[in-house]
Amino acid sequence: MQAEFSNAFFQKIARARGNVIATPCRFSPAQWKNGNLVFITPENLSLEKTVFENISMPLAMAGTPWEIARERILAELRFWFGERDAETFSPLRANELSLEERSRLLLACACAASRHERAVAVSESVALSDKLFKMLKSRAEQEAFSLLLENPPANYFLQADEIIVSGESVSNLFIGKILGAGAGEFFAETPSGTQIHGKLCGALPDEIPEGSDVNIFLPPEILRIDAFPPEENFFELDEGGEIFFDGHLHFREFKLRGNAAVLRAAATQRQSLETAGDDTPYAWFFPEDALGFF
Repeated sequence: MQAEFSNAFFQKIARARGNVIATPCRFSPAQWKNGNLVFITPENLSLEKTVFENISMPLAMAGTPWEIARERILAELRFWFGERDAETFSPLRANELSLEERSRLLLACACAASRHERAVAVSESVALSDKLFKMLKSRAEQEAFSLLLENPPANYFLQADEIIVSGESVSNLFIGKILGAGAGEFFAETPSGTQIHGKLCGALPDEIPEGSDVNIFLPPEILRIDAFPPEENFFELDEGGEIFFDGHLHFREFKLRGNAAVLRAAATQRQSLETAGDDTPYAWFFPEDALGFF
């Protein structure tokens, strides 16, 4: 979904300096700009320009003095491409780089231009490897800027310091009532009666009394579609929509039986989302993958 602009949403991001935030929402580039965030997206790269030109372009547009700009460019080249020789690497055009190197170049451009006076948001379309995520997370911690991941894969949700949602009708987001909580876990019930056991995330209150509301987010990748569910953490499905591919994962939305809600599931293999005949399918997930936050 694309969320509505929310001042409160962006204020929360600004206050989370040094932390990683994940959101299941998508915003337009204009909304990120209005929220005063540096938005990292593949569209920011000029493929016909060199590595040096791409990093220097936002600095030149901001009127950064050459002495300062040159120092920033070299510093980002050393950080993101330490194994490459700057003199031979800088003249390469962006279209000559691998996908991993283009992602590094995007991060170098953003870090050079931002100097972390603003929060940094990474588009869901950026190919962010585990190594690059760790490097960017380290920069956020050391230099105290907020790092936001837009609709990231499930493993990054699990590593985020906080999860923030803006707007309504976010897929796979449920409001539950706490039945029990402790040791970093929760047990809750949704209005439809589904009971969910999961992991507590982000900033937590000192005490979580029974009956408290908890936001439960189920990243699409954690859902398994099966004819036989486990004893807990499952939904009975009614029917599924068309399977579509976004270039990375296959997705399918399912209606929940006896409920107006829609559940989105994702998988690397299309066959994982298919259902057989007249059998009633179920969507289930492991407790450690269900995210609960306040």
